[in-house]
Amino acid sequence: MKIFYKCCCGMDVHRSYIKANLRRTGVKGKKDLDEVRKFSTMTRNLLALGDWLKESGCTHIGVESTGVFWKPVFNVLGSDFKIILVSCQ
Repeated sequence: MKIFYKCCCGMDVHRSYIKANLRRTGVKGKKDLDEVRKFSTMTRNLLALGDWLKESGCTHIGVESTGVFWKPVFNVLGSDFKIILVSCQ
């Protein structure tokens, strides 16, 4: 499998919380880090989420969300990361 991003995050966004799965690839494409964390959707928690992702070297975020719950993620984190909105229906 070809690796496109060495460090990225997949997010499942709900009304009151976000589940974020951070993956970082190590040497020769082997998985170096696979960590899941849960964050509130309040602004201070979204900023903490962004800090965690920056510290980990994340560059891209894939966001799955129902309705409009993805909008705060784009508004708070959009200037620091490439964010891709996906639908898993």
